[in-house]
Amino acid sequence: MKPMNRIALAIVAAVVAAALTAAFALSMTASARTQTARVLEGYGKVSKIYVPAQKIPAGSIVQATMLRQVDWPAALLPEGAVVDSKAVVGKTAVQALYPSEPIIGERIGDKASAKGIAVPKGEFAVSVATKDTLAVGGAIEAGNRVRLVVTDSGGVTGTVADSLLVLATSNGDAGAVADGKGGFLSQAASTGGLTWVTLAVTEPMLNKVIQASDVGTLHLVLIQ
Repeated sequence: MKPMNRIALAIVAAVVAAALTAAFALSMTASARTQTARVLEGYGKVSKIYVPAQKIPAGSIVQATMLRQVDWPAALLPEGAVVDSKAVVGKTAVQALYPSEPIIGERIGDKASAKGIAVPKGEFAVSVATKDTLAVGGAIEAGNRVRLVVTDSGGVTGTVADSLLVLATSNGDAGAVADGKGGFLSQAASTGGLTWVTLAVTEPMLNKVIQASDVGTLHLVLIQ
């Protein structure tokens, strides 16, 4: 066989192989979609909800490009899950939002301050002094949940409040905003140790937290 003929046959074979691969991929995709539809049908009614298309850091302003619409079994839909993108676009993520997870209303703040702090509706933001050795080595960051424990001057230790949301810290981890290119711009983080944290508290807890910070040593215990 002439060299030119061999080259021509090789090109044809490559094209055919590519076409077959593409066809196989399409068939697999169609099959996967069919299987997904059957699974969803098994749960009955299906709702359309909005989920993050990417990780959205705490303090970020949610944009429409960060979301995607998906089908979700209504029977498995968490209470308060967002079904309308208008309910979250332009608002601030109080906690980090993760790809493909339903967005719960309580994780979105009405608005952010100039420093990017979003306070959940019906709660108050209060800052308390701390340091690395009292706050898990300084690993506390916005979006974490912590237990607030106080030791008074007499050495008595007790829990002040549980499962408090961290809104911001002195390390500057609040206020991440989208850069318009799929990434985020954050406030410059402090290179020093942790010196304060801002917590979201309910009105009944507000005075207790402030009093505890005045009379004793506060410990921040990280909750997973």
